[in-house]
Amino acid sequence: MPTCSCSKRRIARGLSKGLPAGAVILLLAASCSALGPRTRTLGGYVGSPACIACHEKQHPQLTGAWRASRHRTTRIAPSGRWEDDEVFPPHDVIVAQGTQVDAARQCLGCHVTGYFVSSGQFAEPGVGCEACHGPGKLHVGSKGGKANIVNPAGLPLPRANMVCGQCHSLGRDLSGVHPFPVMREGEATGPFRPGHDLTTAFVDAEPKVARKGWEYSTFVRSSARYAAQRCTDCHDPHGRPGHPAMLKDPTSETCLRCHGVGRARLRYQNHASLGDVTRKPCWTCHRDAHSH
Repeated sequence: MPTCSCSKRRIARGLSKGLPAGAVILLLAASCSALGPRTRTLGGYVGSPACIACHEKQHPQLTGAWRASRHRTTRIAPSGRWEDDEVFPPHDVIVAQGTQVDAARQCLGCHVTGYFVSSGQFAEPGVGCEACHGPGKLHVGSKGGKANIVNPAGLPLPRANMVCGQCHSLGRDLSGVHPFPVMREGEATGPFRPGHDLTTAFVDAEPKVARKGWEYSTFVRSSARYAAQRCTDCHDPHGRPGHPAMLKDPTSETCLRCHGVGRARLRYQNHASLGDVTRKPCWTCHRDAHSH
């Protein structure tokens, strides 16, 4: 497999950190140039800076929170874990923990914004504004015309949750190759467009175990009462500084809206043996379950 100079430097850096040989930084299936440049106006995408140029004046707290959010920094790190303090560009290297992973096939669809499988190009590293709101070229060109952009809050269920489900799920695209949705437009294959039906680009699978990143797949299989909820009832996709799991409210009140009534209330009261549960939010014990 060919290597470029920047990839060789990053491989050496990973080895210098003491990573085992089976878990070193590996090249993607192609070199940096083969995966394409970061084209800000690719396929109708304009990049988050174009969005922030206007929306920062209207929503400074929202844009500030997004800059520090895990969505913004969801890229590939040398250890194979999420490391906000050491973010690697996802367009040329990836970490494999004992297995070589082709990021162009397996990873980029959810670790960048506007990834076009057919060309290997993407619009922006990380999860940018357009990953959830759709391409913004027409919106910017119309000077903010609301008809030219997707607001997930205005989408009906289940389309609103599908915006999150495009990445927080287990499954494959219709070709069975990619673990993220791929929309087919003629001969080209491009990213999932928010507002569309996810099932036309992705086959969701039932997780055998709960795991981080598969929350949507467990959520849509939960009881009808819970499945009628929106992901954004509890989570803020823009991020909340200092809040775990991008929760809107890090206290137990978020959970007790559903789990604090009927039989669920009785199960919650059984936690009394753990001490004062009002002082120990639910997520402190349940955040690693990832089962919705």
